[in-house]
Amino acid sequence: MPKFRDLTDRISTTVALAPTSTGAGTSTTSGVDLNGYTACILECQVGAMGSSSTVDVKAQSSATSGGTYTDITGGAIPQLTQAGGSAGDNKKIFVPLVNGQNFVRAHITVGTAASTIGVNIIKDLDART
Repeated sequence: MPKFRDLTDRISTTVALAPTSTGAGTSTTSGVDLNGYTACILECQVGAMGSSSTVDVKAQSSATSGGTYTDITGGAIPQLTQAGGSAGDNKKIFVPLVNGQNFVRAHITVGTAASTIGVNIIKDLDART
């Protein structure tokens, strides 16, 4: 008998950033508590992108919600570019959990011009290998 009957029994989605126009510069989402979960996915949705804009999104972790966050190795989404046709695209990346670092957030860098961005963090109770 499987541990969970449905995928919806295993996962929980947190909207870390509701889709919004984000100007050039860097920003971060609030930390999402992963205590009790075994894995997570960082999902970035990109809507309209300004001319020549770029979007970089990476996962960061910390031991506490308001603590010092550091980049997670292997936790970055490949750069999205307006010139490369990334507008209207969704990208996901599996984020390796860091032992003792229960909080994860997204660090977003928008280059050149404003772009519409949303970020979800999908938490999994039973990561299977």
